[in-house]
Amino acid sequence: MIARLVALVLAVSVAGGCHYFYDRFGEQKRIPSPIEEQFPFEVEGQIYRVWRGNELQIKHGEHTTYLILQGVNNPDMEEPVEQQSIAAVYELLDATVVEATVHATDSKRRCVAQVRCGEHDINLEMIQNGWAQWDGTEFERADDFKQAEAKAKAEKLGMWGID
Repeated sequence: MIARLVALVLAVSVAGGCHYFYDRFGEQKRIPSPIEEQFPFEVEGQIYRVWRGNELQIKHGEHTTYLILQGVNNPDMEEPVEQQSIAAVYELLDATVVEATVHATDSKRRCVAQVRCGEHDINLEMIQNGWAQWDGTEFERADDFKQAEAKAKAEKLGMWGID
């Protein structure tokens, strides 16, 4: 019975994004990402949790969608710097509606998205403020990300200014 219910939840949720659910033991499980023919698609919701400077979850309805910021890398950092990076994302998100355009899934089947909050382009602003770096992937706006990283490094912003 439980297996059928989980299968039904998985089948219904696959079409709507990279979701999480809680199993009968209270452990969080990730539902697989949508099939690629559905890209791009829009997801809108409230911030649920920021995991790292380039990974966050938004809540919409009864689901949460796990997002990786497109073009953004959050390198392994010491704990205090990592916490500052996470705080920078929360500051940009400002607890309002988060909009994301999901363009693909990565090798771990996580949603790769361009995230906006009001007038803020979260992906680009994390790099501009020095709390993330361009991940080297080529996409439509890759040059903007590359230039933003070079400028943040030159001005020693965010993680680039920490000795």
